[in-house]
Amino acid sequence: MRKPKDRDFIETSEDLFFCVTGYLHPSDKYTAYLKYAPAEENEETPWIRGSTYYFRQLKHYHVCEVRRSMINLKKKLPHYVYWCPVRNVTLIMVPKSFIRKYYEPEGRVNELLHSETLDSLEEKAAALIDTLSEHSGVRKRNFGLTGSLLLKIHDTKVSDIDLTVYGMMESLKVKETLLDLYKQGGEINRTPREKREEWLNKRRKIFPLPVKQLQRIAGKKWNYGVFKGEKPFSVHPTRKNQEIRETYGEKLYYPMGKIRVLAEVEDASEAIFNPSIYRVNTIKTLVSNSNNRFIDVSEIISYEGLYMDAAKEGDIVEVNGKLEKVVWGKGREYFRVVIGTFEFGDEEYFKVVKEA
Repeated sequence: MRKPKDRDFIETSEDLFFCVTGYLHPSDKYTAYLKYAPAEENEETPWIRGSTYYFRQLKHYHVCEVRRSMINLKKKLPHYVYWCPVRNVTLIMVPKSFIRKYYEPEGRVNELLHSETLDSLEEKAAALIDTLSEHSGVRKRNFGLTGSLLLKIHDTKVSDIDLTVYGMMESLKVKETLLDLYKQGGEINRTPREKREEWLNKRRKIFPLPVKQLQRIAGKKWNYGVFKGEKPFSVHPTRKNQEIRETYGEKLYYPMGKIRVLAEVEDASEAIFNPSIYRVNTIKTLVSNSNNRFIDVSEIISYEGLYMDAAKEGDIVEVNGKLEKVVWGKGREYFRVVIGTFEFGDEEYFKVVKEA
């Protein structure tokens, strides 16, 4: 049986589109955020299906925007906001009883590859998947199509091509392929310089990071580019069924306030997913709620896509985020720092202070 995966989509009985996030979901709900909602009467937007226009709910991808969306949902549609007793936080979750349709990105790819009537954007998406599959050796069935193209509300001129790749090894092959293709030039290229500058300027206003750190991150963003000279695309590594190893309720997460630590990255193999996971050795506790006593943090978890694949083994990183105690099994516990939280989203950051 297919497990729910990051970047699946849900259509509800109120014509809302939610994007599934992460891999922890109770048996009767899906953890998600609201991506598209019907526009106001007579308001035209680029996203349309039939006679219904849709409005994108997040001005930009940041936890503070998700928090704003959740506050609005709680006022208007409170049945989508719940306290999670496993993660000890209030989250947006979609009850299965409100689902009209569940969208699987790999199913949309299969549809594209077997259809004889595609619009211009669908043709580009199919061609991009063909190219990446051919050069990487990753089978087309391991690709998915998410976002507005998945929902068939896309605009051929405005919409981007957002792909998922299922599996760690498959994702790494696609990463290597893209880096090679960027060097060669041709149909697939890095995001143009002016767009990178626009990206930097936007994030300078959102994230508490110096410009040099943002420039470094932008330089490592292998999963964003342009296809055939003009169409932006993104690639998002996603876990296969067998790579989703944690079940909901297996571990309990307890908030312990805010913390800033210096740590060495020991294992970054799961940093390509959402959430990104960095296993670390703590060097020093810089600031905490416990009089700055040493706290042995074992993991850094980021729900912010900005920090996906942002550090490698041996790098020394400084992270400012939410401290959590994780309890599992028979009394076993460890500490982790989480980035992308509703509590400290404005102040959180992850930066490499010394490369290996």
